[in-house]
Amino acid sequence: TSEGAVAILRPLFAGLDREQFLICGLDAKHKLIGINVVSTGSLNLTIVHPREVFKPLILMNAGAWLCSHNHLSGDITPSPEDRVLTKRLREAGELFGITLLDHLILAEERYYSFAIKAGLALAQEPQHPGGSRSYEREPDRRRSPGDQIDSQRIANGLNLLRRHVASSLSSLSACFFCG
Repeated sequence: TSEGAVAILRPLFAGLDREQFLICGLDAKHKLIGINVVSTGSLNLTIVHPREVFKPLILMNAGAWLCSHNHLSGDITPSPEDRVLTKRLREAGELFGITLLDHLILAEERYYSFAIKAGLALAQEPQHPGGSRSYEREPDRRRSPGDQIDSQRIANGLNLLRRHVASSLSSLSACFFCG
């Protein structure tokens, strides 16, 4: 829930004198698997680019995610830039197959949830008639067969990227520890 996320994230923003944007990666069951600070900005803004948002999400094999940033002014009203960024990140997440569940704006005592206030579509876990949970995505009926090939290419590219990054990190740590 948004309230649960706020309870976890609020201490991470306590005492900051600048805006900060962070992401939380979630597994297929929407359990927290990692938190990453994407950007630290100035008194009233921070610059966020999808490239820096999705790199840690891909590396932690996130199936879903949420993001949060603070407003030092105490005003939790999203700026026009906050709204554009949320839309852009949601669309990029759809491309990668990593669903954005919520974007939270935190102030000292209050918060704004795009999922609650602005109707950001929350990904609900599909239910089978027998009540058991399934985490497989249902096919998007609006797509043409040619689009399915592009989705497969994207998935193959992501898997190749993950293997390459893991291999690079492995060789880097071997060099670092060997001296």
